[in-house]
Amino acid sequence: MLPHQKRRARDLPWPAAWSAGWSAGWRRAGSAVFLLAALLGTALGQIPASAATLSGGAAIAPPGPVADPAPPFSLSEITITPRPSLFAPPPTGFGCGKLLLASVTLTEDLTCEGDGPIIGAANVTINLNGHTISGSGTGYGVSVGNATTGYWPGAVIRNGTIDGFAVAVYLERSTGARLVNVTNSGGRVQALLGSSLAISGSRGRCVIEGLYIQDSALTVDHCTIHGDNGLNRGNGFSFTSSRFTGGGLSIGQSDNGVITRSVLDDWSLSVYAESRGNRIHDNVFKNSETALWLGDTSVPTVVENNAFRDNSVAIEGYNFSGIVKNNEFVRNATAGIYLRNAQGVVGQISGNTFARNGRAPSGRTDPDGNPVRGDIHIGWKDDPKPITVSGNTGKRTTGWFIWAPHDSVTDGGGNHGAPCGPPPYEQHTPGGGPTVVIDPAVTCS
Repeated sequence: MLPHQKRRARDLPWPAAWSAGWSAGWRRAGSAVFLLAALLGTALGQIPASAATLSGGAAIAPPGPVADPAPPFSLSEITITPRPSLFAPPPTGFGCGKLLLASVTLTEDLTCEGDGPIIGAANVTINLNGHTISGSGTGYGVSVGNATTGYWPGAVIRNGTIDGFAVAVYLERSTGARLVNVTNSGGRVQALLGSSLAISGSRGRCVIEGLYIQDSALTVDHCTIHGDNGLNRGNGFSFTSSRFTGGGLSIGQSDNGVITRSVLDDWSLSVYAESRGNRIHDNVFKNSETALWLGDTSVPTVVENNAFRDNSVAIEGYNFSGIVKNNEFVRNATAGIYLRNAQGVVGQISGNTFARNGRAPSGRTDPDGNPVRGDIHIGWKDDPKPITVSGNTGKRTTGWFIWAPHDSVTDGGGNHGAPCGPPPYEQHTPGGGPTVVIDPAVTCS
């Protein structure tokens, strides 16, 4: 590709942007780290994979290498396109495939072979009243917005279930839309092209499976989310007091959002592809292979006051640019924080507490072949050093409290725990000069 042909992932159409965001990350990680290691290995203090590591103060042989996993969920395999225009406006009334012009309350279930109701006026409410609109695996359950039927604000769907459609709820250019205590299964909730959607209720009655948002605003409050979910170009998103279970959420090209006071159980959250200035705070992450992925962005994601418990890897940084502060990491089997490589954006790992991490490592190794095990593992060497590590505390660590090779991060001091690595080693100065001792980037006390 010629220089004038280069485009950032943020400028690409979706799903190409999602694919470009992750593939660019993988290319940068693979080429930069492995080329750096191959060309400069010993000079930068590389510790070979055959070196012993520490386990509670005793030397152990490193496990065999395990391939890095792919990011948890990418929408690059899914085509999200507007609903095709209808040949002609459907008949009006309430029923399967009909254009609904006034609010309605169901008195019985509705079963459809194709599409369900189509909202065709402003401020229409469908009160499911405890009933179900069900389909046969095709069509749209309830849809709002189409070039044929018009684009309508203020749609509300409440108090029931939409089941068995290819798309359970479809919004196109529909502002002020709300789902209140709605459960969907067998088809996604989809909002496109300038829609705004608020989903709320109670976590037992607001249960959403498959939430895909593109170029639209989203708020979720007191709901349960499961399955595969994606948010692309959804600035100002908000997830509050909700439960995420058995799936994942990928957030790309979405700025100034927040996830707070929620529980993420067996769930992988990824924030990447120039998602700028987002905040993830006061949540519980547990029982995941990798609980939180942080990727490339020019404005760091702030991860603060969360509890990460019983994951394999709690936070993994892939082209990391983040601020991780004042979090708790407990019983994460492989590592609390593992950063493979970093963006040239000022970030920090500070004020975090670690306890009993690294007790059952997965066998993963960093790009230089060093086993990943313990509290904080830095898997690159770089200069200038964008990340400052300071004020962290580790207790009862199995493996390394902080593994940070020379020239990988800035030591901000105040890190209390042990051990810190790699172990110091001697290196001859080029040209026959004196031997110098190469220390790790971070000291422990």
